[in-house]
Amino acid sequence: MTRAFQPDHAPKHGAVRSAARPCRTAGDSPVVRPLFGLAIALLLACSCRGDPAKDQAAALVRLVSDLRDAPNAAKRGPLDRLQAMTCSFSDVCEAQAACVDAYKHHVHGIEIGAHLHDVDASAPGQDESTGLTMRLLEMNLEIEEGKSRMPLCEEKMAALRVAHNV
Repeated sequence: MTRAFQPDHAPKHGAVRSAARPCRTAGDSPVVRPLFGLAIALLLACSCRGDPAKDQAAALVRLVSDLRDAPNAAKRGPLDRLQAMTCSFSDVCEAQAACVDAYKHHVHGIEIGAHLHDVDASAPGQDESTGLTMRLLEMNLEIEEGKSRMPLCEEKMAALRVAHNV
């Protein structure tokens, strides 16, 4: 004897589904439907609003990246933009301060080096030679100072990226 195909949603063993009372789901409840709509509206409202702390963190990440990627001769502009950035969140301000501190020494050392490169060092006198030596020493000190402060900048930036997911 073969059984006729009976879909899973069909009534079983003589149960009759009334056309007047269709099956209801939890979403058809007069209480659940408005709550579901409210939940969707709240999710949409929250997702449309930006997070100011995340926006500032992302801006700082971009500025530091621009400064890092700039050729040595062009680092002054990105450093000035980094210094001019306003911040209102403590972690963003701390990261900005650490990076400005590191890069200002680095950029100053590079600028001294560029100036020394432009100076005509052919047959300098004793006073000029001493002056060039002092400027060269200053350049090296500035670059080394920047290097020594760079790990704090990188540490603060890494924490910022994690905290704000940027």
